Amino acid sequence: MAVCGSCGREGTRVRTIFEINGKPLPVPLDECPGCKPGSFEPRWWTERGAMGWEAYPNQYKARRMPDGSVGYFATDELRADTEAKIARESEDDRRARENAIARKRQAVAGARRSLTQGEQESIIAKYREQEAKGIEERKARLDAMAVGLQLPN
Repeated sequence: MAVCGSCGREGTRVRTIFEINGKPLPVPLDECPGCKPGSFEPRWWTERGAMGWEAYPNQYKARRMPDGSVGYFATDELRADTEAKIARESEDDRRARENAIARKRQAVAGARRSLTQGEQESIIAKYREQEAKGIEERKARLDAMAVGLQLPN
């Protein structure tokens, strides 16, 4: 806890002022909500999260609800501003999008190259090997079925 140099109160909100209007003070001045309450935000503003209609009452319309309570609704201007902020792309989002596009372009550029003769032959050999293995398995199943056996899948 800090102690205010002007009034001597102890508190968490003490401010020291070294200059006023750009001119240095001969002795720094302390102020707190006790001795200068007008220079601090209202207590409700800082102690709990202020609801939108409390913090910005001119951006909300109060309406009486059917049960008698009061409801607060954002004005059209506030809605439009909020939607514009949401739709606007942040600098981080823009950089991430550009990096993703660059990575995709590099991947596609690498994938578009032609296969060498050796790579083509290797792929064809693997395919033929798998095809021969599949044919052998199908033959074995047909032979087993012919004698009345059921092979597991």
